[in-house]
Amino acid sequence: MPKRKTTALLWPAIFILLLLLSLLVLAIYVFTTPLMVTGGTTTTPQPEAAVQQPTATISLLTSVISLVGLVSTMALNWRKEFREREEFELENEKIKLELEKTRLELEKLRAEMKRGRG
Repeated sequence: MPKRKTTALLWPAIFILLLLLSLLVLAIYVFTTPLMVTGGTTTTPQPEAAVQQPTATISLLTSVISLVGLVSTMALNWRKEFREREEFELENEKIKLELEKTRLELEKLRAEMKRGRG
């Protein structure tokens, strides 16, 4: 059982680390890429940067939204698993109590039968 829990936590952690790494690379690119290049006294637009900058910004925003979605989904899933585990444990306790009650009733019936015969 502990191995399953470790594996269940390992893959999302790896995915989050890779997503954060890609976010870092995108953020560095978005905030360090100049839109204009100065040449002498005039500034001339750099066509590649003019197209790449919005694309990188949109990609960065998409990655951030994906990260938020991943984290919220994982949190909701963990809450659900916790609730299910609690319900399972309560159900097990209920079954154990019912078994104990039935065992005591059976012992009581056996004792009454022995007294009736004896």
